Amino acid sequence: MTAEADTQQERATGRVWVVRLDPHGRLAAGAVRLSCSRQACDDRRFPSTAEGRRAAVEHVNLHLSRIREGGGPRGDVWCGCRAADCAWHTAEAPEGRHGGAARSAASAVRCGGPVVLTVYADRAGRLWRIAETCARCAAAIPECRVLDTAPPAPRSGGPG
Repeated sequence: MTAEADTQQERATGRVWVVRLDPHGRLAAGAVRLSCSRQACDDRRFPSTAEGRRAAVEHVNLHLSRIREGGGPRGDVWCGCRAADCAWHTAEAPEGRHGGAARSAASAVRCGGPVVLTVYADRAGRLWRIAETCARCAAAIPECRVLDTAPPAPRSGGPG
């Protein structure tokens, strides 16, 4: 029991990348700033939202290809959504968008299942999130797509 608890404490949190477009300069000009949560990625500016969106999608795809080259999602990590207090799927929905039952079901989700690599894009085309989450959170996040499933984490201790 103690060994299992120690193993759980040593687990890292699932990786999360957030790519976003924000207005830049005068709003009437339509210029946007592309930013990424990874420190190695510099902010970039574009004269139009359309150009910014194309660049954002390319940027997300670049991160996805690097993740795949690195072996895909890691099975020995905690859910990235849980690290955010499951706010990606438990936030109150805008009025009229969902009935109370949908909110209750989303709020009741508990982390579980294998670690999956997910991508989320908001409908406005301003935010993209790549994350290693558990399968249950991925299923509860609206507009979230599962791209890959991590192999199970190796079990330590005990006879094989």
